[in-house]
Amino acid sequence: MARLTLHHFYQDGVRDAENVFDMDDVREALREHPGYTDAQLLDDILDQTYDVKAPATKARWIADQGDFEGLDPDKAWASYQRGWGDRALAYIKHWRPQMERDRLEDNPRRKGNKPMTRHNPDDFDDDIKDGMARAIWVTSFADWVEGLPKAQQRELAPGGGDWNDAAGETPRSALEAGQALIELYEQANDKPIADLFRTAAQADGRKPSSRLADLFGHALAMQALGTGVAWTDNHKPFPLKRIHFQAWLDASPDDDRDAWRVDWSPRSMANPAGFTNAQMVAMQDEVHAQNRRGLANGLTEHMLEAIKGAHDFAEIQERIASLNRRRVITNAAAQTLNRLVRDLRRVSAEAATSNPRPRGRKGAR
Repeated sequence: MARLTLHHFYQDGVRDAENVFDMDDVREALREHPGYTDAQLLDDILDQTYDVKAPATKARWIADQGDFEGLDPDKAWASYQRGWGDRALAYIKHWRPQMERDRLEDNPRRKGNKPMTRHNPDDFDDDIKDGMARAIWVTSFADWVEGLPKAQQRELAPGGGDWNDAAGETPRSALEAGQALIELYEQANDKPIADLFRTAAQADGRKPSSRLADLFGHALAMQALGTGVAWTDNHKPFPLKRIHFQAWLDASPDDDRDAWRVDWSPRSMANPAGFTNAQMVAMQDEVHAQNRRGLANGLTEHMLEAIKGAHDFAEIQERIASLNRRRVITNAAAQTLNRLVRDLRRVSAEAATSNPRPRGRKGAR
């Protein structure tokens, strides 16, 4: 397994910026400060929307990393910040000329013109759904492309990994998946999604807006998918029951894009063949806790991938065995992960006892 370097943390920052940095943030900052340089716009956006520079964010980030394998945590954080800032600045440089030429007033993720600011949080449902759908679509597209031969990867993502651009317009099937995810969040929390958004905005001391609602939806989708940056990584925490959600692209490179479809499997509610949402969240939390206690970052990632979408512990252990057979992990690493499975059985059983399986909602799919 490759030794951890500061460049790994730089790349983490790049990926996190790709997951959360939003074109609407740039548009609003440019509208308020048209004379700012690109760097000044970035500083303003970071101050207004993201907490990348906040001391509390640094402390939380360092605590979440666990083992730095001998690296200086302050230097690792600085590398992460540079990666985040460099990717965000690249987005500003890419988007700004078009904004200044056309004076865009609509959200480019959606068809049609919509106002950028609204005053009633109940009106933000579509913005939240659009953010969720975009996260689901880009993540599903990227996962699918990365499984293709290299030549097809270069054809479908010629930008070298700028998935937001390569994915193109969000398709209808992703919007349907976003709606299904909203229903799962509403059912799990017994509140409309607009009320959850209002609570999150109040916790941040922020005025609800279209772009904040879109960012909120995007972050909640990434959290449910088990990838990227959760809302509370960059915002104040608020009461929220977590959801586990799977989505994937059902497509062939030979088909027209119109034939591509996002499909999904919300294992959060009633899934007799798999883990409940409470069990899945409990197992993910246990893996992260083990990481903070010394489980290597690489093994943590492998364990989270083994859990993701698994129906039972036999499937988790088979995935670990497959990693070992393919020499992705060593025999010692496989033994470590199999010992961890015993802890996952315990927390899963506790979650099943304290959170009985709720009924699924018809039509939530």
